[in-house]
This record gives sequence, structure tokens and C-alpha cells, in this order.
Amino acid sequence: MRAGYFLYPALVLMVGCGADEQPQSLQQVEAEESADKAGGVIPQYQLDALEKARKVEDQLQESVEKRAEP
Repeated sequence: MRAGYFLYPALVLMVGCGADEQPQSLQQVEAEESADKAGGVIPQYQLDALEKARKVEDQLQESVEKRAEP
């Protein structure tokens, strides 16, 4: 019975504080909508992320080469 005093309010709090989706900023919503409308065109933010990934990959390759030299 004592567990009920703790469990039921905890259950109510967990359900009441559910995982509502956080509101997005207007700019993010517009960027996503414009990206969806592009129809086959890669959005700029994805190109930027790809370029950063290439730079990281180059850095990793250089470090592997440096370790292999000695």
C-alpha cells in the first residue's frame, strides 16, 4: 500500500510531463520546407556537413599515414 503513495503520483507526473515535441524556430521550419520542395536538389546545409566530413576524413587519413611512417 505504501508503494502506491509513491508510484501513482510518479506515474501521473511521467504521463503529464510527456514527450511533447519542442516547437521549432520559424527559420528551421522554412528551411526544411524549402528543402522538401527542391525535389532532388541537395540542400546547402547537407553540402556543408558533407564538406566538414571530408575534412575530418582527410585528417584521419593523415594521422594514419603518420602512424605508419615510423
